[in-house]
This record gives sequence, structure tokens and C-alpha cells, in this order.
Amino acid sequence: MDLRDLAWMVRHLDEPVSAVHLFPDGGLIAGGWDGCVKRWDEQGELLWSASTPDRVMAVTPWGDALALTAGLHVVVLDLAT
Repeated sequence: MDLRDLAWMVRHLDEPVSAVHLFPDGGLIAGGWDGCVKRWDEQGELLWSASTPDRVMAVTPWGDALALTAGLHVVVLDLAT
């Protein structure tokens, strides 16, 4: 998968993208202005989505969790459940 394929997937957020994390295997996590966070695998399949209270500004995988900032909030999502 090349970056053009990844960019195609990111455009499927409902609002502008404000944060992206690319994984070595080709998967990605993207967050948007509407507080939505989505994770795709290397094939472009949506694995999960979540909502946060404000615009997502940064996303960082952290073990079995995802740490992100959303407006004035720091959010940690447990990815194991």
C-alpha cells in the first residue's frame, strides 16, 4: 500500500482530518475536527471508530491503548476491549 491509498482512506472521515498516525504495516489511525477517531488495517478495512468530546489534535498508540488530545481533553482509549 502506498501513501496515495492511505490518503484515499483518510478522506472517508466526515470532517477535515486533524491528526494521523501511520503504522509500519500500512494501517493508520486518523482523527478529525468532529472528534471522530478511526482505525483502518493495511487493506483499508475499518477496524473501529470512536468519538471524543472535541476536535482531535494528536493520536499516539501506547501499548494496548491510544492516547489522544481532543480540545482541552486528554483521552486514553483501551484498544484491548
